[in-house]
Amino acid sequence: MTRWRLLLVLVLAAVASALALRFVLEEQARKPAPMACYGWNEADPSCRFVDSLVRKLGPRQYSQGFEELIIRDFLGDRRDGFFLDVGSSHYKDDSTTFLLEERFGWKGIAIDANADYRDGYVQFRPGTRFVSFFVSDVSDEVGDLTIVESAPKNSTGVPEQARQIREAAGAGGVREVKVPTITLNVLLARQKVAKVDFLSLDIEGYEPKALAGFDIERFRPDLACVEVKPPTEEAIDAYFAAHGYVEIPKYRGIDPSNRYYAPKDSITKDATP
Repeated sequence: MTRWRLLLVLVLAAVASALALRFVLEEQARKPAPMACYGWNEADPSCRFVDSLVRKLGPRQYSQGFEELIIRDFLGDRRDGFFLDVGSSHYKDDSTTFLLEERFGWKGIAIDANADYRDGYVQFRPGTRFVSFFVSDVSDEVGDLTIVESAPKNSTGVPEQARQIREAAGAGGVREVKVPTITLNVLLARQKVAKVDFLSLDIEGYEPKALAGFDIERFRPDLACVEVKPPTEEAIDAYFAAHGYVEIPKYRGIDPSNRYYAPKDSITKDATP
């Protein structure tokens, strides 16, 4: 075979391969992508809702559940907002606010009773001011924090939980620290904050006390994400209702751990099922 014939054969083979690849890609494009159901049955409305969020916004990046997608869905990828992250924990892992700062230029305050998290915020969160307090309905008192050395996210100030943790961890597995209390009103006044755009509140059952020290009508967050458990459910719902906020029910099906509240006069028709 001459050199030119060999070259022609190679060119034709390359063209055939390209056409075959194009056919395969076109066939794949005609097929609908699998739904992002995360364990739900495809017939479940929660599956369809999460799938629509993932297709619109992309997969979640840092939050423990679908908090990031819900926040972005409601606030519309707003830029340069201000957040208040109460019970912030690690600067990135399971964070509801890391993506807001990283991608959308938000700034804010992160609060956690465990001061060990401070270094991560100082190093990796330049737009966030980290402070260490027990957030409560009174300031300038002192609470006891039980820190789990091997799993600091399990640290708690709830006495019964602390007792169970100490019994399970054994000697050397935990340490006790004293942490001052503060109300959100006092904290925000000291930090000279006039407006909060997004509130994240997850402090293991102390949410009603934190809300009791927060003038929500003054700071008027556009969206609040609050962890709700059976013992605190009634008090949290009552607080928001008393201040003109309503729950956004369409998010409850995909995030049973938290409830999302917004000012009643800001809710649009598509915020309900």
